[in-house]
Formats: sequence, structure tokens, C-alpha cells
Amino acid sequence: EGCRFCQAGMIYRPVRERDPEQIADVVNNAVKCGGFDEVSLTSLSTADYSAVQPLVKKVMAELKEKKVSLSVSSLRAYGLSDEMLDEISSVRNTSLTFAPEAGTQRMRDVINKNVSEEDILASAHRIFSRGWKRMKLYFMIGLPSETDEDVLGIPETGKRLLAVAKKYVAKGRAEVTVSVSSHVPKPFTPFQWAAMDDIPEIERKHELLRSATREKGLRLRWHEPHSSHLEGIISRGDRRIAEVVERAWKKGCRFDSWGDRLRFDLWMEAIEESGIDRYLYLRTMPVDGRLPWDHIDCGVEWGFLLKEYRKALKNRLSPPCGKPFRHQVHHRTLEDALEEKKKLVCFDCGVACDMTKMREERIDFLEALDARRVGEKKEPETLEQLTARIDEEFQEKRRNEGVRKGKPVPPARGYEQGAGHAYRFRFTKIGRARFQSHLDLVRALPRAFRRAGLEMIYSRGFHPQPIFSFGPPLRLGLGSLGEVFEVKLAEDLPADDVVFRVNAELPEGVELRGGHQVEAGAPKLSRVSAWADYLIFVSREVADEVPAERYAEIVNAESIEIERVKKDQARKQVDIAGGIGALERRDALPADAAGYLTLDEDDALIECRVGLQGPEMVRPEEVIQLLFGGTIPSGVRVVRRRLLPAPAKTTAGSPR
Repeated sequence: EGCRFCQAGMIYRPVRERDPEQIADVVNNAVKCGGFDEVSLTSLSTADYSAVQPLVKKVMAELKEKKVSLSVSSLRAYGLSDEMLDEISSVRNTSLTFAPEAGTQRMRDVINKNVSEEDILASAHRIFSRGWKRMKLYFMIGLPSETDEDVLGIPETGKRLLAVAKKYVAKGRAEVTVSVSSHVPKPFTPFQWAAMDDIPEIERKHELLRSATREKGLRLRWHEPHSSHLEGIISRGDRRIAEVVERAWKKGCRFDSWGDRLRFDLWMEAIEESGIDRYLYLRTMPVDGRLPWDHIDCGVEWGFLLKEYRKALKNRLSPPCGKPFRHQVHHRTLEDALEEKKKLVCFDCGVACDMTKMREERIDFLEALDARRVGEKKEPETLEQLTARIDEEFQEKRRNEGVRKGKPVPPARGYEQGAGHAYRFRFTKIGRARFQSHLDLVRALPRAFRRAGLEMIYSRGFHPQPIFSFGPPLRLGLGSLGEVFEVKLAEDLPADDVVFRVNAELPEGVELRGGHQVEAGAPKLSRVSAWADYLIFVSREVADEVPAERYAEIVNAESIEIERVKKDQARKQVDIAGGIGALERRDALPADAAGYLTLDEDDALIECRVGLQGPEMVRPEEVIQLLFGGTIPSGVRVVRRRLLPAPAKTTAGSPR
């Protein structure tokens, strides 16, 4: 649409659109091969894809049956029809992201963001009335001609949208996130001549924003100003910046876009040693002067960029490029596109766009997707008409569905609770898989079931999920031979058949070792995984230093006081004697571990049984420290052998 700060919107011209049928095929194949439960249509401006509405409708028709949700990124605040939002929210309501970019209408006109306050509010009503609870907004500060009033317009916009959310969302559940970055002037854009705010000015504006966003439900995030400062220098730098980059690298600068890795002091040293005035690249540049990138032809003419820059300084808009004249959005139906006789908007920017071919291609897309008008052509609604209609529909929905804690009862998506067949499986997590977090594992297993073609039972509500439950999570880096999870499947299948099919789809190191159907009234998973046996591999030389009687001494101790450090660094004395059920040095691997682990000649093997829940919770490293005088020997390896119900404490050293 020709946003004046956006480099991609200039250098990627002309607009090129992928065939919607190809997109639909890619989505379906990706879901089938990957087992994912969410698909995202993403691009620099997804809502500007001419056939986005019929495409979403076509894709969702197939995703619904698979309980796969669809999200659409980089939406504009206008053009979101009720039908499109209904399709997106039909499986799962995730948060939506918009980019108003500026907090006041004057500033949006400066940057050529063809979005009005009414567009933003209308989208908020449409979104929150359909069950969404969160919205994220992207803004920029430091734009040309910006004032403090424009900066404060950012949190004011967030507050107005939060007020809309509170009309439809239960108390305390609505959330609007305002994310603010600093404008960096980019080459080949109308703002390539504009100055960039210095760090103190950016920090001052950040403080203005922080003081104006102290409201529950309104969150503020901002981009680190020192990182933006460097980006501005490199963005508009000349050949001399190459030396700066090399010097910074030699000084140890790595992964600088990560906030905790940025070494701003080293970058400043590199700039100073190169004898460069960094503000040369940050101040306003003369429009009749030479620019470091003038020798590069990106296709867009210099005169067009200058014309847009001057229009920006006069707060003047340019209509959306490549769209029907006096229309903000593309035609949604084939009939609308055929009835339109006017040409697409073109500013003669220097890129030779074939507007006739572009229009014909979009008509072909609508025809391929069978995007035909249903009923009579509707006239656009005013904001007052739209809000009145949505409020009436929302209240009617509440009356029809009933009210629970001040919000509509969520529709019964998925299967009823309790339906299906419950299974309990044991699985390994060894090798490289032990470095996979528990959260990643929770995602990976349902994906494997989907790839195996097994239909799972889903929860109800606005965010249906496959009904999985897991045993106690492993600490990152620990291996295991006997983890446990439960899942509900729609079909009654032999457990061995499920094991065979899922194992073919699991990553290396994760393997189902067996399973069975869980009958009604069986003990809960938490009851059968209250304790665990651990295998500890340590150097034989180190293990030989521990007296044999030390094992039984620890097991039979009446009290063992240790100090634990919490996340907040608070220290606490605890007695762990009741959580150590057995401790013994072994000569060989247990039979159930022999096929998965090896015991080297130089290693000794120790097995311990400890509690995992409540006051009996003991960490295996605490037992290791008890054995080896308060230290953990180098090279020690720990593997969880199996999960167990709480056993009676033994007096001998041998685990049962």
C-alpha cells in the first residue's frame, strides 16, 4: 500500500501473488506430514492478498475436521469481514495482531497508513465479540514530524480498544498489548532522508509511554533503543561501516539482536577506532545530496520517493497502490470484481506493473475459489451501525446460550468429555531427546498421533486440545526409560497397534515401550507415578571411595536435613529422609535397561528410589551429594528407570 517507512513495500514491487489453490495444497500437505494443530497464513501483509477471504474459507473447510486452527498474521485494521473472522475462530481463538503503526490519525496520514480510528474500533468490536480475549498492536515512535501528542496517542488507542474488549470479555480476562519499536529510516523509502531519534530522546518517549499505560489489562513492550541506534547507523551507512562491523566482530560481538548478547560498548569502541562520526548517518540528509546507495537501482524512481516524502511532511495520504480506485480492500466476490470498471490505482513509481494482467489474475483466483456473491450486495456499515448490530447479536447469543460467570458458555466444540477410549503408555526419552524440554515433548506427542492417523478426543471450549495427561516432568538433560502419559482416542484399537503406528512417527530417542487401555475407576496417573527409580552412572574410581555401609546408612536414616535454594534465592531447610526409599550399588544394568543403555568398564552403577511429590519429593542430585560428601562428581549421568506408586520403605539397600 506504499507505507512510507517500509523498505519491503518499495523494493519488492510489483506485487506478486501465489495461486490460492497452491496455497491450500501446501497447507493440507503440511498438516498431514507435520501433525501440527495450528496453521498460520503469513506474509508482509496477509490481509492485502486479493483472495484472502475465499482462501480462508476454503482452507478452514478442511482444517475444521482435523481440529486444526488457523491464524492470519499481519492484519490490517480494516477489511476484516464477519465471515472471515467466523471462519478463523471456528476451531480455536488465538490472539490477533494488528499494526496501526501510529497513535493519531495525523501520524497515520504522515506514514500513509490508510487506517482510520473507526477502522480500528470496528475491528475490535468484531474480534472481541467472537470470543477473542487478547489483541496485540504494533506501533512506532520517532517518525518524521512526531510530537508528544502523537506518542501519547499510542496508549490512548490501546485504552480505547481495551474498553471495547471489556464489553465482551469476562472481567479481568481482556488483554491488549501495545508493542513499540523505534523508527529506523531505511534506504529506498520516502523516509530515507529523515532524521532518526537519538537514544536519550527514545528513552524519554519510552518513559512517556510507561507513565500512560498503568492500567490493568494494558501491557506495554518496547524495543531496546541501543539496538535501534546501531540499526540506524548500519542501515544508512556507507562503505566505511564495513570496517566498523569487522572491528566489532573481532572484539567479540555475536548475536547482537538478542538483548542479553548486545555489547553496545564494543560497538562504540569500533566506531571510535574507525574515526567515524556516527551521527552523520542519523541526521537529516539533504534531498539534493548524494546517498551511499544511489548507485543501486531497486526499480522505484528517486522522484517518486521524493514526492511521497514531501506529501508526508504535509500530512497527505496516497490511495492504496494496486487496489481498485476509492476502495481500501480488494473485491471479495467474483461479481464485484467483474462489475468494477475502474482501473487499479497506479502512481507510476517506475516499476512496470501490468495492471491489466494483475486485475485478470485476481478475477481468475476468485473464480477458482468459487467466490460468488450470496444474496444482494451489501452497503458498508458505519461504525455506529456496526457496533449496534454486534452488540445486539452478542446479547442475543448470551440469552440463547446462557450465562456462566458473566460470559457466554463456550460452544461444544470437539467431543463430549468422557467419550472415547483411554490408553496409558510408557515411553523412553534418551540420547539427544533428553535435551528436549517437557513443553516441547507435550507438543511432539500429539503431532506424532496425528501423523499416525489416530483420531484423538478433544476438550470442549474456545480452545479445544487433545486430552493428554503426563507423569512428572523430567528436568532438562535427564534421560528416562519409563515415562508415562495417557491419551483418549476415538477408536477402540489394540494398544500394540497404537504403539506400532506411533513409533514410526516419533523423533529419535522417544519410543513407546508398551501400553494398555485404562478401565473406568483405575488409579489416576498421579497415584501410579508418585515415586521413581533412577540409574546413576559415575566413575568406578570415584564410586569405590564410598563405603558399602554408606548406602544402607542413608536409606535407614531417621532424619536427613539439607538446604534448598528456591528460584527467588530464598533458602529453606528440609528433611529428605522420608523421600529416599532405596539406594544400592549394582554390578550390571537391570534387564529392562539393557537394550537402551550401556555400562562401560570404567563406570559404576548406582540405583536409587526417591519420592516425586509433596514432602517426600527428593531430587536425584541431592542423593548424589549425600553419597559423595556434598559434591557431584564430574561426568555423572542420571537416567530415570521407571515411575512407581509410593512403596513401603525398605530396611535393606535393595530396590524392589
